[in-house]
Amino acid sequence: AAAARPPLAAPKKNTAASSETVLYSSWFCPYAQRVWIAMNEKKVAYRLEEIDPYEPPPPGAASGNRWTKTSLSLAAKAAKYPAWVAASPRGLVPALRTRSGHTVCDSMVCLEFIDEDEEEEE
Repeated sequence: AAAARPPLAAPKKNTAASSETVLYSSWFCPYAQRVWIAMNEKKVAYRLEEIDPYEPPPPGAASGNRWTKTSLSLAAKAAKYPAWVAASPRGLVPALRTRSGHTVCDSMVCLEFIDEDEEEEE
């Protein structure tokens, strides 16, 4: 029998604590936007790291076409953004890495964490 797995969105402790909270986000994602809004409303000090989870357009694409909707593989995401994938093992935004080294992913869990736990880290 396989061992029980902890919930994906549960806060995890990373051994590398940082001096700042990092929000991994994408400008087009409404779920990431609500976490960004909550962090600003709660006046949480953080650094925004913009994530582009899509493959680049093919060579010769129209000059105004800078994005595709073809998602990078999880391995490609991990190679391009290792800290983000460490915080979000499924490679989805939003995700947080707190000053104490905790990582949180999924927008609703991030909101709960911001509301309840961020004050304790200050």
